[in-house]
Amino acid sequence: MRHLSATRGLAFLVCLPIAASAQATGTRPTLFVVRHAEKDTIPHENPPLSAAGRARADSLAVALRDAGVTVIVTTQQLRTQQTAAPLAAALHLTPVSVPIDGTKPDEHVRAVADAVRRSAQHGEIVLVVDHQSTLPGIIAALGAPKPATMCDVEF
Repeated sequence: MRHLSATRGLAFLVCLPIAASAQATGTRPTLFVVRHAEKDTIPHENPPLSAAGRARADSLAVALRDAGVTVIVTTQQLRTQQTAAPLAAALHLTPVSVPIDGTKPDEHVRAVADAVRRSAQHGEIVLVVDHQSTLPGIIAALGAPKPATMCDVEF
């Protein structure tokens, strides 16, 4: 696992080889995992990105525009979709939305891991934009050591 920094405020990006797929195909597909960028405070339910979050989303697009990303996975929440939007637009991709239900995080983790594995079988390079509470589980479900839980102010 390696951590990458980029300019203009992209603080944390995890790049993981997907172990299960590597064993099945003999290749080592790549997965980029990021938490959504800063969200606004209004409305309380499903808020959009703040100005700082939009700047971070733009930085993510700059950092990954030449990384070969072919699949983007988000949730149905605005903040994950808007974090992925600049890169999706630049690459002419339509993100795959994996719904999240706050009462069933384990189901969401499994669904995202399954979506990533399906894409990895086809040699895709995948970006996952998800939430602080589910990212450690997603990373662990894909065969990497489970990282510590992120604080609400870490991006």
